Amino acid sequence: MGRCGLCAAMDSGTAWPLSIGHFLSPVVALTRSWLPDPEPKALLWPTVDILVPTYNEDLSILRRTLTGCILQDYPPDRLHIYVCDDGARPAVEHLAEVMGVRYLSRKTRTDAKAGNLNAALAQTTSEFVVIFDADMVPKPKAVKTLVKPVLQNTPCAFSQAPQAFFNHDPFQHNLGLYEALPNEQDFFMRSLQAARAQVNALLFVGSNAAFRRQALEAIGGFPTGTITEDAATSVLLESQGWRGCFVPQVVAQGLAAESYQEFLHQRARWCRGNIQVFKQWNPLTLPGLSLMQRMIYLSGTLYWYFGMQKMIYLLAPLLYLDFDVRSLVAPTLWIVGLWLPAFLSQWMTFRRITRGSRTLWWSHVYEVVQAPVMAAAAFCETVGCKTQTFRVTEKNLTSDRPQVAWQSMAVFVVILAMTALGAIRRWHQMQMGAGPVGFLVLAAFWALYNAAAILTGVAVSVDWPRWRRTERFRVNYTTYGVYRHRVVPVRVVDLSEGGCAVTVSGDSSWSVNDSFQIFLNGVDVTGHIVQRADNQGDSVLLHVRWEALDDLAYQAVFRLTYAQTTGFSLQSDPKITSVFHGLRHRWHGTTRRPRYQQQSGQSPSMFG
Repeated sequence: MGRCGLCAAMDSGTAWPLSIGHFLSPVVALTRSWLPDPEPKALLWPTVDILVPTYNEDLSILRRTLTGCILQDYPPDRLHIYVCDDGARPAVEHLAEVMGVRYLSRKTRTDAKAGNLNAALAQTTSEFVVIFDADMVPKPKAVKTLVKPVLQNTPCAFSQAPQAFFNHDPFQHNLGLYEALPNEQDFFMRSLQAARAQVNALLFVGSNAAFRRQALEAIGGFPTGTITEDAATSVLLESQGWRGCFVPQVVAQGLAAESYQEFLHQRARWCRGNIQVFKQWNPLTLPGLSLMQRMIYLSGTLYWYFGMQKMIYLLAPLLYLDFDVRSLVAPTLWIVGLWLPAFLSQWMTFRRITRGSRTLWWSHVYEVVQAPVMAAAAFCETVGCKTQTFRVTEKNLTSDRPQVAWQSMAVFVVILAMTALGAIRRWHQMQMGAGPVGFLVLAAFWALYNAAAILTGVAVSVDWPRWRRTERFRVNYTTYGVYRHRVVPVRVVDLSEGGCAVTVSGDSSWSVNDSFQIFLNGVDVTGHIVQRADNQGDSVLLHVRWEALDDLAYQAVFRLTYAQTTGFSLQSDPKITSVFHGLRHRWHGTTRRPRYQQQSGQSPSMFG
């Protein structure tokens, strides 16, 4: 078996179940088309409690989520909104009072988010419970969209919509790819969840979900004892014969992890939490699950061992190039003959399943970038190392200079150095006529393929500045404004909680720092000009920063941004076509603070 036979055995022992984990869920069934049912009459809508759990999120994040809850298109006498504050913050209690929503807290903060939700369940009574994370901003019809399938299907315990995001994740942002690269979670949240629902193995993902209170009470509330209560909730409900309904519509958008370190921390928590759920409620022995459900949940748990598998893939060719340790002892043509058909079939299957939303190469990159941290997390949780405590992923980060995740980058640099040294060593040996050429070429190709993904990981580990505290959205809204006591026509081209950009006629002497009132949905919103740029022709582009927004003004801005959009926030980027193009634009385009911020000299967090 060779000196590295153990590595080969470990790899072969994990490869087939991980392959099942990648492909079993979507192969189970093609997603059925989803058509909205007619809306029930107003009197038939059930009572609903919206629970918004929070711990230490910024008040600005919480305000927009609660605004989305307040503006729901749902009978107001049947809707109750609760902010469930596990931080017991007076500022949150005051915000709830000002916004007219109910404030809940508890004296003991045990069992993290699950304990917080259970405490809220004990103090509420509505027939349905809808959950939005503190950063998940619901669309106006979110509650109706989530409640409807559960209401119309008696065996249905919960509905789950995809988690979607209006900001860019670390891969999109740090590589400068933006919309050219889908969000890293989209494949699971949309394609895999839809397929899992066909065999009633839908996962509750912690937010954007509606539950029958009766079903939650049947399992004793949200399960505790793990750091991911969501996966446990769905498997326990489904084991008792309840069903989960997948809602493919985007009903809410939130904030993806914005820094590479926070991304890794979040994924390590998910990894350990899912393994904890498997230990406590083993789907292979849990009564009430079908064979297919057991297979799906098993594959979902095994997936989280991808870090260990990827580390073997990364190190195996380097062991040969640097230390003459062969992971496989077989003729080179045999190895290629076994590997190439498997790779091609995997590539074609993946392409068919994802329908172009993700490539096999990007999946390799995602897993390689996470591999060192995820391998350690999976190993520690499996052997029973100290349990990781629950920590909320930090959101709404701003920075004015690049920040490097040195620990993660060090691992990648070591692997790249081993690759380079091994290549130099083997090149020298080839010049001397020593060593088998066939396996050397195979190992070199393998190492270079991995090196390309690792170089991408090095680039991702540099967090580039995020200048804006609030997300800015493209709009095309024609209205009017008041400038120096004159009413002028205005076209709003982008908009945020912090300000907007408008085009106006060039016949007025627009001056920086002058006050400018703009009417949005009939509400007078006051700001002042921070930058002027002459456009082609007679129009002028103005950047306006809002003064403090009262509730009416805030809701007017909200209705034109978060309530409508389902895409990403605005980035001043050209059409990005490749990683190289994205990184080049990233280096030349975002290392400098926007011009009007440079002129003011203020902190980037002051700008929208």
